[in-house]
Amino acid sequence: MITISGKVHCGSVVEHEYPVLYPALFYGSVLTGALRRAGVEVDVRMAKRKDVPAGYRFFRRIPSEELVDVLEVMGNYSDNFIAEQMIRVIGALKGEAGTRESGTRTVGDIIKKYNIATDGTIHIEDGSGLSRKNRLTPGVLNALLYAFYNSYLREEFRRVLATPGEKGTLKKRLIETKGRFWAKTGALRGVCSLSGYYIRPNGNTAAFSMIMNGYEVHSNYIRKLQDRIVLQMLNI
Repeated sequence: MITISGKVHCGSVVEHEYPVLYPALFYGSVLTGALRRAGVEVDVRMAKRKDVPAGYRFFRRIPSEELVDVLEVMGNYSDNFIAEQMIRVIGALKGEAGTRESGTRTVGDIIKKYNIATDGTIHIEDGSGLSRKNRLTPGVLNALLYAFYNSYLREEFRRVLATPGEKGTLKKRLIETKGRFWAKTGALRGVCSLSGYYIRPNGNTAAFSMIMNGYEVHSNYIRKLQDRIVLQMLNI
């Protein structure tokens, strides 16, 4: 059951996004509800568990698309659901339960292992970034961008970022920077971020990160400010 409360002005529309903390339970609830509405008797009690039940057998395997293709959709369109599933897959691949907790711990450990962040500069609460308990600095993001750019995953990682004028969250922003700018947007109420790569006037590629919060104006004003900064960086 989902309970929503609050006030909305007459004639206006308000949208909010919240991560699905337990996708398996959510899927089970939707499935059993659909079966019952179709007249199928269902006698099941769902519960969280970290192990595979005794006697469990896979009845169907459906291979996904290539990982980079999935990540491209996630990054370009800022798909929170895919991000939440990815963090669980990461936890499972490390031999732990495929949970949000195991995934965030694994990611945090890897980032700290390579000295990209410390306990004081990062805290990962979920995969989507919707939790306000997430904490990190622009320096951490810049270090991550630098590390990927100087690795064999450079081109694959850049595909994950949105491109102005083409698709995703930057389709209608910074059109004049097409071909010289790739970035990931981020937004919560009172928080607006933009991080990625840009090609300098001298032809060199640079990483950047902007995280703005604590403002009292509409986020559209902050996005316009970010766009002006980007145009200055590219000397446009």
